[in-house]
Amino acid sequence: MNKIRSIVSAIAMSIGVVLLVGCKSLPQPEEGYETLVLAPFEANIKAKTNGYLVTHFILNNDPNLSILIDPPSGVNDFNVNDTIPAGEYEVTGYRIDAASRNRIRASGGKGKVYPLQDGKTIPLIVKNGEMTIFPITVEYELKHDKDAGRVRTHIDFHAQDSEEREELIKRALEMENADKWVLSNQY
Repeated sequence: MNKIRSIVSAIAMSIGVVLLVGCKSLPQPEEGYETLVLAPFEANIKAKTNGYLVTHFILNNDPNLSILIDPPSGVNDFNVNDTIPAGEYEVTGYRIDAASRNRIRASGGKGKVYPLQDGKTIPLIVKNGEMTIFPITVEYELKHDKDAGRVRTHIDFHAQDSEEREELIKRALEMENADKWVLSNQY
């Protein structure tokens, strides 16, 4: 956990967004969607805006394979990722993209991928029939900057301590359809 915490603290200096919490239901396992990764986030909204940022945690250095954290599409403060194929992965970096009105975009297509601290990685094992809670929580804050006359966004990351992790597990297990999944115990 210290490895994750040190990686996250280095990432945390750079980054921003909005939260709209959805229903409290998880998808049921079905053919083609047998894996579930819940990516936790926290959001503090102090300004209104049409735009926001989303975070992608890149797996195996493949920018097309990522854990998406998009607060407006979140469920009970989690983003539900059910399209990651079963397998063993390394979280190798992250990307921040601008989004607005249910569209994700970045200038020139996708934003730049930033490596984790010192090229370190975080292991992630995704198995069929299992619900995995991602070990990093993303914090979004949106504030109106009166001096600049615009909205500023800030994104921060942190590794979960045991108390936060237990609370996330509790909240995940209370969601509808959670009983259809086996909780992964890899962290």
